[in-house]
Amino acid sequence: MWSGGLVLLLAVWMKERPEAGRFALLFSRWALISFFVLWITGLLTTMSFLPSLEYLKFTSWGSWLIAKVILSVIVAGVAFLIRIRLKKGDLPQGILLKADLGLLAAIVVSVGVLTYQTPVPANQPLHFHKMGTEMHVTLVVTPNSPGDNEFTVKIWLPETVGKGKPKNVQLRMLPTGRKDVSYIDVPLRAYSDEELDGFSGFTKTAYRAQGPYLPFAGEWKAQVRVTDANDTERVVETVYRIY
Repeated sequence: MWSGGLVLLLAVWMKERPEAGRFALLFSRWALISFFVLWITGLLTTMSFLPSLEYLKFTSWGSWLIAKVILSVIVAGVAFLIRIRLKKGDLPQGILLKADLGLLAAIVVSVGVLTYQTPVPANQPLHFHKMGTEMHVTLVVTPNSPGDNEFTVKIWLPETVGKGKPKNVQLRMLPTGRKDVSYIDVPLRAYSDEELDGFSGFTKTAYRAQGPYLPFAGEWKAQVRVTDANDTERVVETVYRIY
């Protein structure tokens, strides 16, 4: 109703100004109603797509939606100026009508782009590696999504410290935004890793686990705690998000 009436109003304005003024008085009320309906249904649709509005900053879909909202706010401002002129009994200015139509076209383009965007980002496997003078750590989580996952931890310790064999290796997962959930310990088991990823002067040990240790989406802190033969504990952390 809004777009069709606006195009018709501009067409009438270019041929019959007085008739355009009479039509604008009737149309402006329904344009305002339809515009509010668009806002309400747009908000409900967005909330049905996204777990929270925080997701708007994670994807290009969110960026385009924000751009559409900004355009809509500008449209509301232009419509307000047009209604002021109508209430005074003046004809709507051509520049305002053309601006409104241009904004409408921009909104239609943004909607078209949104159609081909994904509201929620796709999860990617986590591949984290950190080098250090006293320890190297690799953490791999696949598929890295809520539910069942495979966890792989590789540790490289200097051969001069207990031949590079750690006493204990722990992997703990913490949802950073949830105060009601503490660290979730992932029970690691040693396995023989045949991958050629050694470092001179270091001994590699590898561990694996599988299970539902990432039960829900959100920001997670992965913490690897390693105790060497001298009972020295080293901690490596990384923070990432799953959707």
